[in-house]
Amino acid sequence: MVTTTKKKKKINKFTVKAVETIYLINGAKFRKAIETAGLKQSDIAEACGHTDATRICHIARGGDRKISGDKLACILDCMTEAGIVVEGFDG
Repeated sequence: MVTTTKKKKKINKFTVKAVETIYLINGAKFRKAIETAGLKQSDIAEACGHTDATRICHIARGGDRKISGDKLACILDCMTEAGIVVEGFDG
């Protein structure tokens, strides 16, 4: 008697993960928060490893800006160290 074994069918699957999350930050509210806490744009830039405050200035200058979570994380770390409560960031 001959028996046959069925091959198990291999499950075809793959995994995805979030690479970059984008956040919306209001420049006027950002500027007001850092000014109230006594932070300078150059302090935040230095904490984030920037040579000048140009990037921080662009954020603070206008209305709503889209910023990646990776870039926003060091800015918000600096702000929380200065006592600013930051809501909505889960990075």
